[in-house]
Amino acid sequence: MEPEDPPGWPDGTPRSGVGQSCAFCDTHDVAWVHPLAHDLLAFRVRGTGYTLPTFWALCDRCEDVYASGDDDAAAELMRSSGFWPTVADEDVTEGIRAPLAAFRRADRGSRRSDPEPPGLTEARKDGFVPLRELTGVADWLGPLWPSQHRRWLDELGPSPGEDEDDELLDRWLVRSPWPGLSAAQAIGALWRWVERDQGHLEPDGTRARILQFLGWTEPQAVALSDPEP
Repeated sequence: MEPEDPPGWPDGTPRSGVGQSCAFCDTHDVAWVHPLAHDLLAFRVRGTGYTLPTFWALCDRCEDVYASGDDDAAAELMRSSGFWPTVADEDVTEGIRAPLAAFRRADRGSRRSDPEPPGLTEARKDGFVPLRELTGVADWLGPLWPSQHRRWLDELGPSPGEDEDDELLDRWLVRSPWPGLSAAQAIGALWRWVERDQGHLEPDGTRARILQFLGWTEPQAVALSDPEP
């Protein structure tokens, strides 16, 4: 039996591209969604079985390449994005073309995503982005973010997997507390600090490290961050 679709998801796919990323190049500017046939998600690479997600989202550029049928160009986009693992020339057939071929087999057609909510479009002008685009724990990280650098936007709607019984909801928008870092860089540096010793932390310990990091000066945060790709 196929799992039930999340509320508001036609054909098991999100209406909006908010919180999604392009399956080819990893940009968050997705414009198309492709529901996939659940009985065709499995594929194998060198004897090991893998399973595609139930949908792939694509940006306009990657949708055009995919729709053209040029799998050489699609594979090159995937290789150059930095999202897919580095694949040597001799391994492209299995490392990238195998999931791409599985995607084509399972593809049930494309649907253009709904436009972003107007409130989000305006907030992006001030540097805010949906926290769900940056982390899978936006529901509890959002309240810890500095108040002047976070916003709550009901227009975002529910996150995937959210239900009415959840105590913590996610409608958070955030921007970097430091002008010299993007929100994505700030999140990356945050987790690098929290997980620096690779030991297990209790929730209170994790929270304490997050708050410590968010109180840093910009030079401290920049020193722990990655450069923008």
